[in-house]
Amino acid sequence: MSLKDLGTLLVQHYSLHEGLWDVAVEMQVAIGQLGPTAEQRMPGAMFGISRVGLVRASSAGAHTVDAAQVNPTGPPATSSRTSW
Repeated sequence: MSLKDLGTLLVQHYSLHEGLWDVAVEMQVAIGQLGPTAEQRMPGAMFGISRVGLVRASSAGAHTVDAAQVNPTGPPATSSRTSW
């Protein structure tokens, strides 16, 4: 799934209908001694994704989603019933 596809899903999930949005990824970093065994440990770092969300964009980029295009507000719902 591309970042733009993920952004589209999030815009639709959060019912956003206007504005430019980019996917935001929050990462966590841990540093320490890493290795498969105690004798092979060396300084290292691990990165993990802790959250994914949306951030409002001031201008369109390669992965920016326009909520008005991917989740437009539809015309008002009309009743299919006819009055008697």
